[in-house]
Amino acid sequence: RKQAELKIKEHERQLTSMVGNLPGFVYRCKYDKEWTMLYLSKRCEDITGYKIEDFINNNKISYNDIIREEFRPGIYRRWSEVLRRRKIFNYEYQIITASGEIKWVLEQGVGVYDNNGTLLFLEGYIEDISERKIAEGQIIESETKFRRLFHDHAAVKFIIDPDDGSIVDANEAAAEFYG
Repeated sequence: RKQAELKIKEHERQLTSMVGNLPGFVYRCKYDKEWTMLYLSKRCEDITGYKIEDFINNNKISYNDIIREEFRPGIYRRWSEVLRRRKIFNYEYQIITASGEIKWVLEQGVGVYDNNGTLLFLEGYIEDISERKIAEGQIIESETKFRRLFHDHAAVKFIIDPDDGSIVDANEAAAEFYG
């Protein structure tokens, strides 16, 4: 019995260590409109600014309350579809932290079922992807500026592949000039 207890403690220590080293947080919640949290790992506090106990059983706030309103229907619809098909949930959306900061998060999760196929709860992982979303936005903005400068310019312009000399792109002025 003593050895079994030691093995259990070591297993719990390993899980705590692994979960604690993830960049995001792990959760277990009910499948309800409030996403009533049953378990949250420590990194939840770093990302949301709220204490874990504030979320557990909606003690002070529900997880749904921090999801930006325009994302709520899409998240619920997507979870419904994922659970119906028994697939993996994967969705990007915005939350509002305790300080009022808006962050992008990526949530991945699954439904957990009993032996009879009855849904027990949802388990998953949520990670702050705000920096990635900012970088994506900057790339799109840069691409848009380039396209506007390249395609809308009055001078004839080409983009040529340096390896084989083929024309990769040409602007409208080049198309009009060369037909």
